[in-house]
Amino acid sequence: PPIRHYLAKSEPLPRLENGVDVSFPLSRLASSPSQRTHWEGVRNPAAGKTLRSMTVGDRVLFYHSNCKLPGVAGEVEVCTDPVPDECAFDPTHPYYDQRSKREEPKWFMPEVKYVKTFDHFVPLALLQHIAAQGCGDRLDYLTTQQLEAVGEMDLLKRGRLSVQNVSPTAYDAVVKMGDKGGWEGWKGKWN
Repeated sequence: PPIRHYLAKSEPLPRLENGVDVSFPLSRLASSPSQRTHWEGVRNPAAGKTLRSMTVGDRVLFYHSNCKLPGVAGEVEVCTDPVPDECAFDPTHPYYDQRSKREEPKWFMPEVKYVKTFDHFVPLALLQHIAAQGCGDRLDYLTTQQLEAVGEMDLLKRGRLSVQNVSPTAYDAVVKMGDKGGWEGWKGKWN
Protein backbone atom coordinates (compact mmCIF):
# COMPACT_ATOMS: atom_id res chain seq x y z
CA PRO A 1 0.00 0.00 0.00
CA PRO A 2 1.15 3.56 -0.62
CA ILE A 3 2.59 5.56 2.26
CA ARG A 4 0.05 7.94 3.78
CA HIS A 5 0.80 11.22 5.50
CA TYR A 6 -0.49 12.72 8.73
CA LEU A 7 0.03 15.45 11.29
CA ALA A 8 -0.17 14.62 15.01
CA LYS A 9 -0.14 17.14 17.83
CA SER A 10 1.71 16.83 21.10
CA GLU A 11 2.23 19.33 23.90
CA PRO A 12 5.89 20.28 24.42
CA LEU A 13 5.41 22.08 27.73
CA PRO A 14 4.61 20.41 31.06
CA ARG A 15 0.88 20.14 31.75
CA LEU A 16 -0.61 18.13 34.57
CA GLU A 17 -3.76 16.11 34.00
CA ASN A 18 -4.93 14.37 37.21
CA GLY A 19 -1.43 14.84 38.60
CA VAL A 20 0.31 13.31 35.57
CA ASP A 21 2.47 15.33 33.16
CA VAL A 22 0.94 14.69 29.72
CA SER A 23 3.50 16.70 27.75
CA PHE A 24 5.67 14.99 25.14
CA PRO A 25 8.04 17.22 23.13
CA LEU A 26 9.81 15.81 20.08
CA SER A 27 13.12 16.28 21.92
CA ARG A 28 12.03 13.66 24.49
CA LEU A 29 11.40 11.13 21.74
CA ALA A 30 14.68 12.00 20.01
CA SER A 31 16.67 11.52 23.21
CA SER A 32 14.95 8.32 24.36
CA PRO A 33 17.07 5.15 23.99
CA SER A 34 14.71 3.45 21.54
CA GLN A 35 13.48 6.66 19.85
CA ARG A 36 10.03 5.02 19.78
CA THR A 37 6.75 5.64 21.59
CA HIS A 38 3.10 4.66 21.40
CA TRP A 39 0.88 7.57 20.34
CA GLU A 40 -1.54 7.20 23.24
CA GLY A 41 -4.34 9.25 24.70
CA VAL A 42 -6.25 10.41 21.61
CA ARG A 43 -9.90 10.62 22.67
CA ASN A 44 -11.59 12.66 19.93
CA PRO A 45 -13.62 10.27 17.72
CA ALA A 46 -12.56 11.85 14.40
CA ALA A 47 -8.88 12.02 15.41
CA GLY A 48 -9.11 8.48 16.81
CA LYS A 49 -10.47 7.18 13.51
CA THR A 50 -7.59 8.82 11.65
CA LEU A 51 -5.08 7.38 14.13
CA ARG A 52 -6.57 3.91 13.72
CA SER A 53 -6.11 4.11 9.92
CA MET A 54 -2.31 4.46 10.24
CA THR A 55 -0.14 1.59 9.03
CA VAL A 56 3.56 0.73 9.17
CA GLY A 57 5.64 3.11 7.06
CA ASP A 58 3.20 6.02 7.13
CA ARG A 59 4.85 9.39 7.82
CA VAL A 60 3.72 11.88 10.46
CA LEU A 61 4.51 15.57 10.98
CA PHE A 62 5.18 16.03 14.71
CA TYR A 63 3.37 19.22 15.75
CA HIS A 64 3.92 21.11 19.00
CA SER A 65 0.59 22.52 20.25
CA ASN A 66 -0.74 24.42 23.25
CA CYS A 67 2.38 26.58 23.50
CA LYS A 68 3.43 30.15 22.67
CA LEU A 69 4.72 29.23 19.20
CA PRO A 70 2.84 26.20 17.86
CA GLY A 71 4.09 24.50 14.73
CA VAL A 72 5.78 21.52 13.12
CA ALA A 73 8.96 20.44 14.90
CA GLY A 74 9.90 17.38 12.88
CA GLU A 75 8.92 14.02 11.54
CA VAL A 76 8.15 10.52 12.84
CA GLU A 77 7.25 7.26 11.13
CA VAL A 78 4.62 4.70 12.07
CA CYS A 79 6.44 1.48 13.01
CA THR A 80 3.53 -0.72 14.19
CA ASP A 81 -0.10 -0.94 13.23
CA PRO A 82 -2.41 0.48 15.92
CA VAL A 83 -3.11 -1.68 18.97
CA PRO A 84 -5.62 -1.03 21.78
CA ASP A 85 -4.64 2.04 23.81
CA GLU A 86 -3.71 0.55 27.19
CA CYS A 87 -4.13 3.79 29.14
CA ALA A 88 -7.86 3.74 28.29
CA PHE A 89 -8.18 0.68 30.58
CA ASP A 90 -6.26 2.15 33.54
CA PRO A 91 -8.53 4.00 36.01
CA THR A 92 -5.51 5.86 37.44
CA HIS A 93 -4.44 7.24 34.04
CA PRO A 94 -5.57 10.70 32.83
CA TYR A 95 -6.77 9.15 29.55
CA TYR A 96 -8.86 6.40 31.17
CA ASP A 97 -12.17 5.75 29.42
CA GLN A 98 -14.59 3.52 31.30
CA ARG A 99 -16.48 2.84 28.06
CA SER A 100 -13.42 1.21 26.45
CA LYS A 101 -13.20 -2.49 27.33
CA ARG A 102 -10.40 -4.95 26.54
CA GLU A 103 -12.94 -7.16 24.73
CA GLU A 104 -14.16 -4.16 22.71
CA PRO A 105 -11.51 -1.45 22.74
CA LYS A 106 -12.66 1.98 21.69
CA TRP A 107 -9.24 3.65 21.37
CA PHE A 108 -6.09 2.58 19.53
CA MET A 109 -2.48 3.69 19.34
CA PRO A 110 0.25 3.03 16.79
CA GLU A 111 3.90 3.02 17.76
CA VAL A 112 5.98 5.71 16.06
CA LYS A 113 9.72 6.15 15.71
CA TYR A 114 11.74 9.33 15.52
CA VAL A 115 12.89 10.35 12.03
CA LYS A 116 14.22 13.88 12.47
CA THR A 117 13.94 17.27 14.07
CA PHE A 118 13.68 19.99 11.46
CA ASP A 119 16.56 22.42 11.11
CA HIS A 120 13.89 25.13 10.92
CA PHE A 121 10.78 24.92 13.12
CA VAL A 122 7.73 25.53 10.87
CA PRO A 123 5.34 27.81 12.83
CA LEU A 124 1.56 27.63 12.45
CA ALA A 125 1.48 31.41 11.94
CA LEU A 126 3.77 31.04 8.91
CA LEU A 127 1.54 28.35 7.39
CA GLN A 128 -1.49 30.60 8.00
CA HIS A 129 0.35 33.53 6.37
CA ILE A 130 1.22 31.44 3.31
CA ALA A 131 -2.40 30.22 3.03
CA ALA A 132 -3.83 33.76 3.31
CA GLN A 133 -1.26 35.87 1.47
CA GLY A 134 1.20 33.54 -0.25
CA CYS A 135 4.88 34.24 0.00
CA GLY A 136 5.80 35.69 -3.37
CA ASP A 137 9.08 34.23 -4.52
CA ARG A 138 10.62 34.23 -1.04
CA LEU A 139 10.34 30.44 -0.67
CA ASP A 140 11.24 29.73 -4.28
CA TYR A 141 12.02 26.10 -3.51
CA LEU A 142 8.25 25.46 -3.14
CA THR A 143 6.12 24.90 -6.22
CA THR A 144 2.78 26.61 -6.79
CA GLN A 145 1.10 23.24 -6.16
CA GLN A 146 2.92 22.87 -2.83
CA LEU A 147 1.90 26.37 -1.71
CA GLU A 148 -1.71 25.65 -2.63
CA ALA A 149 -1.58 22.30 -0.81
CA VAL A 150 -0.30 24.02 2.35
CA GLY A 151 -3.31 26.34 2.18
CA GLU A 152 -5.64 23.33 1.99
CA MET A 153 -4.25 21.54 5.07
CA ASP A 154 -6.80 20.42 7.67
CA LEU A 155 -4.56 22.15 10.21
CA LEU A 156 -5.70 25.49 8.76
CA LYS A 157 -9.34 24.49 8.32
CA ARG A 158 -10.15 21.97 11.09
CA GLY A 159 -7.27 22.93 13.32
CA ARG A 160 -8.49 21.49 16.61
CA LEU A 161 -8.13 17.83 15.65
CA SER A 162 -5.06 16.27 17.29
CA VAL A 163 -4.47 13.81 14.43
CA GLN A 164 -5.10 14.85 10.83
CA ASN A 165 -4.59 13.63 7.29
CA VAL A 166 -2.09 15.59 5.19
CA SER A 167 -1.83 15.40 1.40
CA PRO A 168 1.52 14.11 0.07
CA THR A 169 2.11 17.48 -1.64
CA ALA A 170 1.52 19.50 1.55
CA TYR A 171 3.60 17.03 3.54
CA ASP A 172 6.54 17.38 1.16
CA ALA A 173 6.20 21.18 1.28
CA VAL A 174 6.33 21.29 5.09
CA VAL A 175 9.33 18.93 5.16
CA LYS A 176 11.13 21.15 2.62
CA MET A 177 10.35 24.20 4.73
CA GLY A 178 11.69 22.44 7.81
CA ASP A 179 14.87 21.53 5.97
CA LYS A 180 15.50 24.82 4.13
CA GLY A 181 13.88 27.65 6.15
CA GLY A 182 14.07 31.07 4.51
CA TRP A 183 11.52 33.08 6.51
CA GLU A 184 13.67 33.97 9.49
CA GLY A 185 13.97 37.63 8.46
CA TRP A 186 10.27 38.14 7.72
CA LYS A 187 8.18 40.12 10.14
CA GLY A 188 5.39 38.04 11.61
CA LYS A 189 4.01 36.21 14.62
CA TRP A 190 6.73 33.59 14.25
CA ASN A 191 9.72 35.75 15.37
